Amino acid sequence: MYKMKDILKESLPVLIVTSGISMIAGLFLQNMEKALYALPFLLTIMPALNDMIGDFGCILTSRLSTAFKLGYFQIVKRVLLQILLVSLISSLYLAGIGYLLHPNLPLEKAISIVLLTSFSLILTLSVVTYTLTLYALRRNVDPDNVIIPIATSLADVLSVLIFSLVVSTVL
Repeated sequence: MYKMKDILKESLPVLIVTSGISMIAGLFLQNMEKALYALPFLLTIMPALNDMIGDFGCILTSRLSTAFKLGYFQIVKRVLLQILLVSLISSLYLAGIGYLLHPNLPLEKAISIVLLTSFSLILTLSVVTYTLTLYALRRNVDPDNVIIPIATSLADVLSVLIFSLVVSTVL
């Protein structure tokens, strides 16, 4: 049975730290300001891409922690494949919408930017959430209170960093 005191004890320190991590993402995003304004496509897709990756981090953490608690370790591969498939579909949709709104970037570059960014982030978050979820369960800490905020904050920071790296590489 969960008690409010236990949830606060587990969550509060993590939320304070992850708030700081998310602010760092804003600083990195500020450094990309000129590139974002120069190519409206990038400005359009960045918030959606950031949100999508954060959502995937939450879903992945939730599915993994449930599977681990129930002892279903064999479904991890299937969960990761499902996340990658949904990421592929979502990324193509996002690139298409961004391109329709701002066709100032060749379609193949638009798709490359979104796919490379999302797949890199999904793979990175998969490793991190897998490791942290196992660690949390071994320490008898509820992953929903700890790992989900960490995953979303890491997704914020990493999405900006990897996005800027991919944009500078593709363009």
